[in-house]
Amino acid sequence: VDVANLVSDPFAYKGEFTVRGAVMSVESAKKMFHILDYREYRACRTVDCPKEWVTVLYGGKLPERTNVVEVTGMVERNGTGKSGFVLRAKEVKVK
Repeated sequence: VDVANLVSDPFAYKGEFTVRGAVMSVESAKKMFHILDYREYRACRTVDCPKEWVTVLYGGKLPERTNVVEVTGMVERNGTGKSGFVLRAKEVKVK
C-alpha cells in the first residue's frame, strides 16, 4: 500500500497491511514518526514537500528522518493524525 492510497480512504483497510514510505519527521518523546508517499519522495528528492502523510505510532526503535521504510500495522481512529487516524505499527523495516 502507498501512503497516497491509505490517506484517500484509511478506514477501508481492515486488519494488518504494509505501507511503504519515507520518514519526514520523528517525535521520539511521543514514540511516533510521519511518512510520506515513496513516489512523492522519489520525485521531490526531499522529505520536505509532502502533500499528504501518515502518522505512525511505534513502540520500538524509531527510524531516522529520510529513511525509506515498510511499516506493517493497523489503522486506528486517533486525533493525533492529520486525517483523524494513525497507523499503529507492529513492525518497521528500514529499506
